[in-house]
Amino acid sequence: MARHKQVVDRESVLLVGNFRPTLPVARSLSKAGYRVILAADGFPAAERSRFVDEVWQSKAEPFTSDDFVGELRKFAASRDDLVGVYPISQRMILELMPQSQRLSVPLITVAPDLFKTSVDKVRTSRLASDVGIPVARFAEGSSVQDLIEIADDLGYPCVFKRNDGLERGVKAIVFRDRSQAQFAAERRPDLFDNFMVQQFASGGRLNRYFIAHQGRILRSLDIKTFRTDRIDDTGLGVSGMSVAPFTKLDRPSHRLVEALNYTGVGCLQYLVNDGRSSISFLEINARIGGNYAFTHDCGLDQASAFLDVLQGRRLEHWAAPFAYPTGKRYAWLLGDLDGLLQSLEARAISGSEAASWLVKAVWSGLRAHNHLQWRWDDPGPALYLGRKSIAPLSRRAFRQTARLLLHRSKALGGRLALRAR
Repeated sequence: MARHKQVVDRESVLLVGNFRPTLPVARSLSKAGYRVILAADGFPAAERSRFVDEVWQSKAEPFTSDDFVGELRKFAASRDDLVGVYPISQRMILELMPQSQRLSVPLITVAPDLFKTSVDKVRTSRLASDVGIPVARFAEGSSVQDLIEIADDLGYPCVFKRNDGLERGVKAIVFRDRSQAQFAAERRPDLFDNFMVQQFASGGRLNRYFIAHQGRILRSLDIKTFRTDRIDDTGLGVSGMSVAPFTKLDRPSHRLVEALNYTGVGCLQYLVNDGRSSISFLEINARIGGNYAFTHDCGLDQASAFLDVLQGRRLEHWAAPFAYPTGKRYAWLLGDLDGLLQSLEARAISGSEAASWLVKAVWSGLRAHNHLQWRWDDPGPALYLGRKSIAPLSRRAFRQTARLLLHRSKALGGRLALRAR
């Protein structure tokens, strides 16, 4: 197909597979001088950003279908200004990587082998151990029977993780005892076909976001996660703070990035036990992270750096000395409240735990320097999300409060009846 000239004065990048990082990626690329095209899918708030120059609407549903790839090929071939397709979500990266040779423009991703390694928890944990990084003891399994046997062998508490990058609504599960493992196996047997179980390691989550070229870290930023949207801290971060570089992570991080011959951007996750000054490797995410809005706000411009390092451009700039502000806090209030309601609906927390969670969510929001979706110079997306989210959250909150009060009234009635006897 002949490519048609576009009357534009900037190189364009197409964002696909949109979720939380879409907005800050669009803002970063626009500031770097690119024209941002958004594939309309799944995250309509991004369409309302003033940093999005164009919205491309595919007729194919879902975006992971062969029809979508065909439409994407035609769109890319018709645009002289398009210099890359930037898949944002992990699922979209996995779907498009096998099709990358069919596109007339490059995918803005790490090398396919590197990405496949990064989503494989067992392979990355073994590699981390091989280069001398402390890793909590683990084993892999492929059946419900394996789950119980491995958990019994490792001991409780232990942590379950899927091993193929497809979380199926579950990032991780902490099993405090054998009954919890058996309950999960009975409730969600579909999860246990490709997984790992790991001994529970104590400590707070510390994320090292980085830019790398040919196995060398050029620039990095450390962020400590305070809370997530799950009561057991296995979920998505909803509150955290930038901290001074944790020098104990320098050697292990450089060793792992070097072993992977890493070119691109990513995030290394560790558990750091401040009391014992010990670390334990969690995982590596070879893509833009969910909390990239805060990373970018702290000065680590991974989105535009990704395009540069893949083409070997501006390496001296990205390798220059870099200082970032410490003590800055972020909050994701809507995600925090949604996590609270999901936990109430699943009856995973008590009434007092819910009250404590709510107080912490509000306090985090009030103290935050950065709110992941809000910017004063680009308010449209956050206002849209607030309008679309608050009403459902309010209805769910009302239902959960009513259920909690009903449960308490029944319990109180039962105690009073016993006393009357």
